[in-house]
Amino acid sequence: MLMASGRLNNFYDKMPMWLMGLLLCFCIWGIVTTYQANITSLPDQTISRGIDYYQANSSELQLSDILELGEEVWTSQQTDTLTLPTANHTYWLRMQLPYLDNMDNWLLEVDYTQLDHLSVWFIQKDIVLANYNTGDQMPFRSRALAHERFLFPVPTQDKEVPIQAYIELNSSVPAALPVNLWRERNYLVFNGEHSVAMGLFFGFMLAMALSNFFFFINTGAASFLLYTGYVMSVAFLLFSMHGMAYKYFWPGSIWMQNHSIGIFANATLSFALLFIRQLLDLSRYSVNIDRSFLGLAGLFLCFLIASFFVESYFISQVFLSFVTLVVVYVFAAGIWLWYKGLIVSKVYVFAWFTLLISILFACLEGLQIFDTSMHSRYMLMLGAAIETLLLALLLARSYSEQSKLLLAAREHALEQDKKVLAAREETIAIQQQANEDLEYAVQERTYELEIALRELAEKNQELEERNTQDALTGIRNRRFFDKKYLADMRLSRRGQTELAVAMIDIDHFKKVNDTYGHLAGDECLRHVAKLIKENLKRPGDVVCRYGGEEFAVLMQDTGEQGSIQLIEKIRQLVAQHPVKYGGGEIPLTISAGISSTIVSAEQAEELLLDTADKALYNAKEAGRNQVIYKAIEQPDNQHHQEDEQ
Repeated sequence: MLMASGRLNNFYDKMPMWLMGLLLCFCIWGIVTTYQANITSLPDQTISRGIDYYQANSSELQLSDILELGEEVWTSQQTDTLTLPTANHTYWLRMQLPYLDNMDNWLLEVDYTQLDHLSVWFIQKDIVLANYNTGDQMPFRSRALAHERFLFPVPTQDKEVPIQAYIELNSSVPAALPVNLWRERNYLVFNGEHSVAMGLFFGFMLAMALSNFFFFINTGAASFLLYTGYVMSVAFLLFSMHGMAYKYFWPGSIWMQNHSIGIFANATLSFALLFIRQLLDLSRYSVNIDRSFLGLAGLFLCFLIASFFVESYFISQVFLSFVTLVVVYVFAAGIWLWYKGLIVSKVYVFAWFTLLISILFACLEGLQIFDTSMHSRYMLMLGAAIETLLLALLLARSYSEQSKLLLAAREHALEQDKKVLAAREETIAIQQQANEDLEYAVQERTYELEIALRELAEKNQELEERNTQDALTGIRNRRFFDKKYLADMRLSRRGQTELAVAMIDIDHFKKVNDTYGHLAGDECLRHVAKLIKENLKRPGDVVCRYGGEEFAVLMQDTGEQGSIQLIEKIRQLVAQHPVKYGGGEIPLTISAGISSTIVSAEQAEELLLDTADKALYNAKEAGRNQVIYKAIEQPDNQHHQEDEQ
């Protein structure tokens, strides 16, 4: 028995080293993957470099005053990230937008979620095309688009005259903000992928918090409660840093938006220090370190209380300056405990390494000591996720050590109770009951975890379904069309059935927007989408919003006559049923281009879609309000082979 116990101890002593090596590789992989995702998910154009900025002496300046300023007061920005080093000052930015293709809708993005005030003007030929006013000092509904980031639709521009953008902004903390241009369709794809990642991360954090809270309810151990508070504080901190909390939790509370980061950041550090002190039982190894952790937790608790009353700029500067030193001290304390022989401190050092380094980089970036190519909020997400996984191992390791101590105590009790048969039988009965209770508890926890994972999978599936729907019209979007088009092409090639594609465009849609307004234009899009969808009777036929006022229809097992008949019917219905809006009617017509084919193995996948698109342009050139069918042109080499035969 002693030999078996010794082998078990050796296994537990060696296990953390090789397992820590694997987890360290996972940490490095996570950092590299996050960095690569950050540098590859780029906007269509980054226009921070070359922006002119002016630090105003007064916040009362109007746009007319700025337009009259001389060139000597403007400073040109020469880096990819615009840095505003001075807080609580008003800055004016000006930039000339490059020529943007009017076939796409464009968005101007100011990628910083904690700006107090932000006003944007788009000017062409001294005429203000659009003006937006928003910021954290205004309710969330003031934003041009209901998004956690600052996004502004760019007006359609004349090719001959460029558009100039002027931005007035004010921030209570020093800000480093990229200014980007996005195609709307590209941003929808990016935002969908970003939302999935956010959902996975915050779902994981919620599952960890709930499971540990249930452990606290069942065991009464303070470490589980402190860890629950820590995980929830981290989740709310990152939720606030990404601007999602302002969108979903307190869209009407300006005060909460201005104080949330300070509150949750200090709560995170307070819970973290108390959790470390409880888990490692620091008082057994060093009274001074134990008292220092308790004092630091109390200090951050004071900062937390002050965050409710003091301006966010003062709290952020004091917090960032102080937490940089605390990060180094906490990590050094873990290394010291490792040196002193505390086994679980090995896991502790690895668990906090990624998170503390992430916090350190975030603090240095917030203090503008240096700038990283990856936003600090994403680094904190990465560090928090890896740290949560490693702390789960730490809790398991701690439970393992307690189990070994309990086993040794039981063996000693059995040796003592051999002299008294009755006492030994009573001990065995107690041990059997304890094992049954433990097995039941493990089964219950496993069942709770399975339920949490199942709910998370359902949420992810629901989110994926939403990402394939167009928010305006309710029909499928371009992302769904691209996948469905490729699937139908393969089905046609495999089954040798005919596939038809129709490209439909609303005639003179820009004129409708200019005459009746964009809200009327949106109603027209919904009206046409509804008419098309209602007339597609077969399950395999689908209509998608292809972009702007353009729709795409896929028709399985449909040839030239069938597709022309269906689309011509839709064209007549659109012409016969004007849009009812504002007490009046808006007449509409559509133009459509159709092409069909039985897909062959050597045929390019994009040929059918391109042919339908050309047919659409032929319909427009022929006067609009008509349907034109265009057959696929055979490649030259195929004509040559047929002639030889």
